[in-house]
Amino acid sequence: MKFFPDPAKRSVFELFLILFVAIAVSAVLIKASAMESKWLKAVLLGLTGVTGLLMLPQREKILLCLSAFLLPLEINVNFFYETVHYRRPVEGFVISAFDIPFFLLLLFWMLRLLNDYRIRICFYPHVTLPFFLMWLLCLAGLYPAAVSLPVKISVLWLMCKSWLVVWYLANNVRDRETVYLLVGVILLSGFFQAMIGIGQHLKGGPLGLGMLGEQEELHSVQADISRIGGTIGHPNKLALFLGTLLQLNLAWFFTRFPENVRRLRFLYLLPFAPMLVTLLLAYSRGGWISFLTGGSINCYWCMVKRTGKKVGSAILVFGFFFCFAAAVLVLSESVRNRLFMDDKGAAEIRKPLQEIAINIISHHPFLGVGLNNYTSVIRKYDISDMGASYHFPAAVHNEFLLIAAEAGLPVLFLFLYILGYVFFILWRIAQTKSDPVIPCLAVGFFCSLIAWSVHNQKEFQYVFFTTRFWFHIGIILAMQALAQRQEKEKQEQN
Repeated sequence: MKFFPDPAKRSVFELFLILFVAIAVSAVLIKASAMESKWLKAVLLGLTGVTGLLMLPQREKILLCLSAFLLPLEINVNFFYETVHYRRPVEGFVISAFDIPFFLLLLFWMLRLLNDYRIRICFYPHVTLPFFLMWLLCLAGLYPAAVSLPVKISVLWLMCKSWLVVWYLANNVRDRETVYLLVGVILLSGFFQAMIGIGQHLKGGPLGLGMLGEQEELHSVQADISRIGGTIGHPNKLALFLGTLLQLNLAWFFTRFPENVRRLRFLYLLPFAPMLVTLLLAYSRGGWISFLTGGSINCYWCMVKRTGKKVGSAILVFGFFFCFAAAVLVLSESVRNRLFMDDKGAAEIRKPLQEIAINIISHHPFLGVGLNNYTSVIRKYDISDMGASYHFPAAVHNEFLLIAAEAGLPVLFLFLYILGYVFFILWRIAQTKSDPVIPCLAVGFFCSLIAWSVHNQKEFQYVFFTTRFWFHIGIILAMQALAQRQEKEKQEQN
């Protein structure tokens, strides 16, 4: 059934949406009276663009691609902002640029469901049920926490939004061309971050893109090393972002696109070299190790799929990565300095931070100290000899320990279950042969999660607040449904 087949109904619907956007503009302008002029211009430009998109025939696909591109851009507005004396990721009720196109996508989907009762909704219980239990446990853990109500609501909303992103993508990305396009746009966003990072390196400082979330350049304490962060902020987090996307790029080199989508190849080819260069310039040791780990597994797996030769592929792939790492080490003095020079305790501080996190977990094993509440309580649980929380009052640099400390061990186990389930379905998708690209993309996503897991042993991301992580999970579930349909169609034809 077509969505609003009657032109009159469609016109009324579009007029309603335009009116809604006009009301939203008015509300934002009232709030924006205290904003800087650059924010006011950005809001007006964005809302005007969204209003124009409402009239386009492929608006949902355009909005979906726009939302994918906006994922790494820290264009946020904090309502009910709360100033505290410690650092935390959420300090008010956060509305991001991603939320605007995503809200419209949800609205279009809800209207389609109301218009056609035959549309099937898949709940994906292996992800939905654990996520719902995690949300309830986080709600219970936040209840006694000494955090203002707007911040608690924002934290729970960000977590809920992550699930909505997964649910929407898994149910609305229905064809392989859209999967190819979305992955291409995600890589294009990585290219954008890479070009900003290279620009920061060439300039030796920020590019003045504070409106996009750019922060001041982070200089290393080691000699002759100046690090870059793109608009993501911290160099280690930029490396984490690029290291996962590079796995998708590596898998692409082993695929053969069908003739009807060959035009998308530039979206995959263009970002690789700039992202690899920027990963090196971020000087993130965890990023380098995770890239080499995931990349070697990635290339070996894909090469075995293409050639069927395990021993030869292993020798070629691991030999290449060894030579690549050795060449970078020999040719780049900055890389050698980063690896072997004294970093003034930047690496050593991670161990006492882990001791503090483990102490928190031992005192609050079931509900933790509350999402977004770690840095407010660390000094109460600081058992390290050096008083690490006083010298470096930051979250523990281990995502898994951070989840357990803030939300409790049950939430960590539920998250690990989701992660394990996603690994399992990616493994199964990679074994299918009904599509020339989807299995290789599954290998890329599999190894991106390996790289993410390796890097987050020495880094933290606040995964429940990181929409782009769950955006990838949604695409993976959509790929699973697509692979199942393709296999079923192939069996019916035989």
